[in-house]
Amino acid sequence: LNDDGTLALTKDAKQIADPSKPGYTFLGWFTAAEGGEQVTADTVVTGDMTLYAHWDEEGSGDGGEEYTPASMFKYEIQDGGVIIKKYIGEDVVVNIPPFIDGAPVVSIGDSAFWDEEGRGLTSITIPDSVTEIGARAFVGTPCEKELRKKYPRLFSFLRDLFT
Repeated sequence: LNDDGTLALTKDAKQIADPSKPGYTFLGWFTAAEGGEQVTADTVVTGDMTLYAHWDEEGSGDGGEEYTPASMFKYEIQDGGVIIKKYIGEDVVVNIPPFIDGAPVVSIGDSAFWDEEGRGLTSITIPDSVTEIGARAFVGTPCEKELRKKYPRLFSFLRDLFT
C-alpha cells in the first residue's frame, strides 16, 4: 500500500490484504479514487492495474451520528449492491450505512421497515447510494410521510400499494 492509498497490482497477484487506518473503516478496493468499480475476489485481472482504498470515517453518519450496524439488517448482495430486506433492530432512530460488507447499499426491499412490532421508528436516514425503495417499505412507521418529503426521488416511481 502506497502512502497515497493506492496499490499497484499485477495480474499474478493471488490475494490482497485489507489495510487498516486508525479511525476509519476500510470499504474495499476500487478502480478509481472517487467512485469507480469495486474490485472483489470475482474480478478478473487481465493486466497490471492501480487500486484505490476507499475509507469511511468511523462514526461519520449524517449530522455526526453513527451508522446503524449492519447486524441490525437482514440483507443480501446482488449484482454488487446491497438490498436491505428487513430491519431487525430495536432502535427508533436508524441511519442506514452507505456500504455493508464493502458493497454499496442500493435498495430498500418491500416491507423492509414495516413496523409490525410497533417499535415506533421516528427517524430513518437513507444514504445517497439508494436508488430504489420497495413497496410498503415504511408502512406503520411514524416517519413515513417525512421520508416521502425528504426523499421524493426515491418514491417518485413507486406505485403505492397502500390500502
